[in-house]
Amino acid sequence: MAQNQEALLRYWTILKTINSRGKLTSKEIWNSCKNSGIKVGYRTIQKDLGDLKDDHTIFGRDLTLVNDSSSQKWYCEEFPRELFSMLELERLMR
Repeated sequence: MAQNQEALLRYWTILKTINSRGKLTSKEIWNSCKNSGIKVGYRTIQKDLGDLKDDHTIFGRDLTLVNDSSSQKWYCEEFPRELFSMLELERLMR
């Protein structure tokens, strides 16, 4: 699988996990990815979370991903529901 497709799968898993389970630590998100069968390091997940938070060009919009500094948990303030339709199509086309 190409690196970009691997990243897209990680992003999809990260966003689905946060959307379904709410506020989570980086370690909980990493464990969710590992439990989904994705072979990924903890630091890669931390970088992916930072990229999803700061890089608005990944999906062409702000995902409102927030890292709560007091609890060290990640969450989305307003989750873009239409994003999952787009991600699901990308996943199916692989």
